[in-house]
Amino acid sequence: MRPSWQLARSTLAARRVRSLLMLGAVALAASLVVAVSCTMASAQASVERNLRRFLGHADARIIHPANGRFDAGLRDRVASWPDVTHVTGRLYASVIVMRPGAADGPRLAPGAIGLDFARERDFRSFEITDGRLPIAEEEVLIDPLLAEGLELSVGDRLRVDRYEDPYELLVAGIYRRQRLGTLQRPRIYLDRDRLQRGTRWEGELSAVYIRLAPGVDVAEWCARHADDVPEMLVLEPAEMVRTGFDQRVAANRIFLTVSTVLTFLSASFIVLLAMTTSLTEGARDLALLRCVGARRGQLLRTQLLVGGAVGLGGVLVGLPLGLLLAATLTRVFRESLPAGLVVDGGGMLLAAGGAIVAGIAGALYPALVAARTPPLQGLSRAAWTASRRQLALATLAALALIGTQVFIVRGGDAETRFWLYTRAGLPAMLTGWFLLGVPILILLRLTLAPALSRLMRVPGGLLHGSLAATPFRHGLTAGALMMGMTLLVSTYASTQAVRQGWFDQVRFADAFAMQPGGIDPRTQRAIADLPFVERTCPIGYLPARIVGEQVFGFRDLAPRNAVLVGFDPEAFFAMNAVDWLEGDPAIAIPRLEAGDAAIVAERFLIAKGIGVGDAITLGVGRRTREFEIVGVVSSAGLDLATQLFGVRSAYMDFALSCVFVDFETVGEAFDNHDAYMLQVNLMPGTSDEDADRGVLEAAPGVMFRNARWIGETIDEIARGLAGIHAAIAFAALGLAAIAVGHVLAAGVHGRRYEYGVVRAVGGSRGVLTRLILAEAIMLAVAGAVVGTLAGLNFAALDLRNLRDLAGLPVSLVIPWTSIAFGTGALVAVTLLAALPAAVGVMRKRPATLVALGRND
Repeated sequence: MRPSWQLARSTLAARRVRSLLMLGAVALAASLVVAVSCTMASAQASVERNLRRFLGHADARIIHPANGRFDAGLRDRVASWPDVTHVTGRLYASVIVMRPGAADGPRLAPGAIGLDFARERDFRSFEITDGRLPIAEEEVLIDPLLAEGLELSVGDRLRVDRYEDPYELLVAGIYRRQRLGTLQRPRIYLDRDRLQRGTRWEGELSAVYIRLAPGVDVAEWCARHADDVPEMLVLEPAEMVRTGFDQRVAANRIFLTVSTVLTFLSASFIVLLAMTTSLTEGARDLALLRCVGARRGQLLRTQLLVGGAVGLGGVLVGLPLGLLLAATLTRVFRESLPAGLVVDGGGMLLAAGGAIVAGIAGALYPALVAARTPPLQGLSRAAWTASRRQLALATLAALALIGTQVFIVRGGDAETRFWLYTRAGLPAMLTGWFLLGVPILILLRLTLAPALSRLMRVPGGLLHGSLAATPFRHGLTAGALMMGMTLLVSTYASTQAVRQGWFDQVRFADAFAMQPGGIDPRTQRAIADLPFVERTCPIGYLPARIVGEQVFGFRDLAPRNAVLVGFDPEAFFAMNAVDWLEGDPAIAIPRLEAGDAAIVAERFLIAKGIGVGDAITLGVGRRTREFEIVGVVSSAGLDLATQLFGVRSAYMDFALSCVFVDFETVGEAFDNHDAYMLQVNLMPGTSDEDADRGVLEAAPGVMFRNARWIGETIDEIARGLAGIHAAIAFAALGLAAIAVGHVLAAGVHGRRYEYGVVRAVGGSRGVLTRLILAEAIMLAVAGAVVGTLAGLNFAALDLRNLRDLAGLPVSLVIPWTSIAFGTGALVAVTLLAALPAAVGVMRKRPATLVALGRND
């Protein structure tokens, strides 16, 4: 065996517990990356499986970009085109359903899809969990959400409310459907002719799906027949429906990569800290090796081999552990992840490579120190005391790395700044904050240590001297402790900023009525005539392209879409509290009614500086229209409502902000005359239950939601995201606990002689125990300070990205509650990590401590 290998094995074996702690840190980091990547891959596979089922074997489709309807005769014309082998039509609607005879029972508003089941067999299949597919016009296929909501089973009857003539359907089967969370609506499939009659949309379709002969170039075929469909319809390859889904997958990969870098940076810090500590303890052994002929290169390779072995061990332990965690998650949430566990090969390679790099990177500095230290210096303990010059250089290096944000902020356009931040600035700044733990701990030692010594009843000189003896060891430990705190503070600071800067500014009508296929004038009048309705305002909703410019987000990661809102200016501004940031309503409203002007949300102004006097070109289908901007308004309420109501599905393009145009202009320019949404103001004293029931009875098929529902939905989503980030933060605290345990164990090991002397001259076991716990508290407080400052720093940069890329009006908010909670958690975790070292000192007799210390 080569000498370097023998030395590396001896080094690892000499301190087995601390070697296992290093390996545990890297393994935990690797397992987190594997668990996250495989869980994400499982979720993506589940959504993609539903997407494939939704598309079936279709090669192309014809749709209305605003979810509108068109003449069903188009299906027969398409069937006559060359290379077409199969064609089917679908009608999308919304209905009100209940159990027959249960007038006071629950009513639900599922999405209804009308199919020709005979033709549909050529395109898709359903995974039936109970019963069978419908074969008669009076039969229906339902999903588990509806079955649970109305307590239905196969063979039960289902009542569908209509304006004059309700009818009943027989539940023929229940199919498997992925659970997607809060905003998911129940869904039913029924005969298309029956749905057409029930919704008064006879002779109309929402989509046509097409299968082509084998070997036909789908994109070329669609381009060739684009002019054969009405101008407002879109003929596109069926795979185009994947656009939004693929963009989300790409965004998730970016998130995974950034998270991996941060996780393994933390692990590298812990390995560096552990190996530097071990190097200090073993300085005499290394010096003796040099004296008997060991070369610098051998010592360098020895330390790198130790780091590599730690990384490899982290791979062998962390990858199976991560797979086990992912498998557990997919089993617990199997209804939401029907595809089961999907092993993400890219994530596994990322975790394996990151673990090995983390081990070697953490060992690099100790390796250089071991190779460059002269033998005589290594034999002298005093030579290892940090000098003021070294402390000053470490502080300057930390400030320089943190200062990279100055270059990031000035790094060109918003997209360039974002990529600079994620790829270079984030690792550099994190490293800088890690190093800044050294001077911050020194400041706390001078200010906090005396008070803590009195509180813990420890002689003042002991705590001060213990921290002063090894400033780098303790300071870098505080830096390693910061990660969980940084994640917690940055997450909650950003969340509160978004809520206060955007969500809490929401001011709009009392309620919204929405129907995906459009609310016809008769239904609008029925709702307006309800006795508890004070006023209504029809709103046209249309996803439109922003022609020629990427206003929000990134190229390849976000579409060029906006929500084109058609509205009656007078009624709208009477019902909604809108702040005019630019423009004069007295001038803007007549211009809107003239048909050549638009108002935009403040996000356009914040993100791109687009304001009054600028022009914006919108496109729907093959039509485009240019508008002059005559006003910029703060419209968080309607912007948010359209997002909750308006996303077509989890797989399709999504819209990002609002452009307001006169309702009649939208109809004339883009052939969209339906009111997608109806804003409703209620009479004072109207209860939510009365309003919900009254609208459902007057307008079957319309989904009605009050403003409170939007707020509750936002809260539920925010709580879920906060829970995920809190879990990640506590995982980081677990990593930090390993570092604390290692450093305190090393401190006890190196000071056994001093502890023995203290005990021999009358010091009690309690004094030494309180001293170790006081050191742990100092480390935790320093880590909390560094983590808080770093978290606020990262939150400020994140919010700048939100302003630049998404146009959100946000500013930094300090989350005091989260800081207090995180500090308490960090102190508790650190004290737990310190207990083994404290217990070890308590159990040893003074003579044993003195003897062990002399033999070091």
